Amino acid sequence: MKNRHTLLAKNLIPAYAYTAITALAYLFSRFYTVFTHDETSEAISLLWLFLLFSGMAFFVLAAIVFTIAKRQPRRIALAVYSSGVVTFAAGLFIRGVLEIFGADRSLIRYYEIAGIALMAIGFILIAVFSQPYAQKKTMQWPKSVKILVRRGIPAETAIRALVKCGEITQEEAEEMICSRGI
Repeated sequence: MKNRHTLLAKNLIPAYAYTAITALAYLFSRFYTVFTHDETSEAISLLWLFLLFSGMAFFVLAAIVFTIAKRQPRRIALAVYSSGVVTFAAGLFIRGVLEIFGADRSLIRYYEIAGIALMAIGFILIAVFSQPYAQKKTMQWPKSVKILVRRGIPAETAIRALVKCGEITQEEAEEMICSRGI
């Protein structure tokens, strides 16, 4: 059970980052509206919602799914998806600023196209190229311990004899005793 909680916490790290970014985007949109004398931009007003759903909510759902499946997305896939989110968000932000100032915004659509393309590629990479979690290798018992146990000597006694002979360390002996994996 502890292992599953550790996996979930590890997978939620990007979601925590997007939570902070979403909160900052929301605060920025509110302050921007106040300091531009109540002139609003739909793009800036919706920026935090985009970050909420495409960033935070996506990574929370992905963390839950990957934890249940005991899989881990590759870092490059997460980086490509996050780059798409950031590119699209930058396009929304610039579009919003230009809307308020009344400037031409014909080139902004390329930010949005690139952002959507990167998010789609990242999503495909996340879905297709995830890898299983690396499991810790359990300590293998030396052959001499297995032979002694088969002859009727208790495992703890055989392991302590190996420590006295210097074949294994005390830490290895304690790990073997705890694992009981003959």
